[in-house]
Amino acid sequence: ATVKSMFEKIGQEFFSAPASSREEYHGCFPGGLADHSLRVTHSLVKLAGVLVPNKYPKEQLYFLGLMHDLGKVGDGEIPFYVSLEGDQNAWRRRRGEIYGTNPDLPYMPTCDRTMFLLSKFGIALSAEEFIAIRISDGPYEKSNEKYNMKEPDLAILLHFADRWATAIEKASL
Repeated sequence: ATVKSMFEKIGQEFFSAPASSREEYHGCFPGGLADHSLRVTHSLVKLAGVLVPNKYPKEQLYFLGLMHDLGKVGDGEIPFYVSLEGDQNAWRRRRGEIYGTNPDLPYMPTCDRTMFLLSKFGIALSAEEFIAIRISDGPYEKSNEKYNMKEPDLAILLHFADRWATAIEKASL
């Protein structure tokens, strides 16, 4: 399978899904995931170009930047985010929560769902790519502690690209 065949199946969700659930977070709007992923990709290519020029092929950087949060589309059948509409969710919307996680989707951290989707479509990752996606949220995830000071360069670059893109997005709110 290829990224192209995967996008033939889940492309609509990728381009319509939000990147987060709350207004004060980044990309909390339809299409926010694609918007955020493009910003991460741009930041990742710039960072790698300055810090480790020519170490990684641009295609690898594009792939990781675009795919790092792919799990936010859901599982290819069931969407991850659902709009919080109706009177029963008015209190959540007043708190800035625009989307909720879909209760019909089994729980997985976003990074794990990302790797699940990639494997579902037969897209293999190198160990360094796997770790980069797995710990792209860096120290914000307690489960990433075991990687501290052992992160491959690609993981550090992806985390900082994600963090920088998020800072830019939040500053523009």
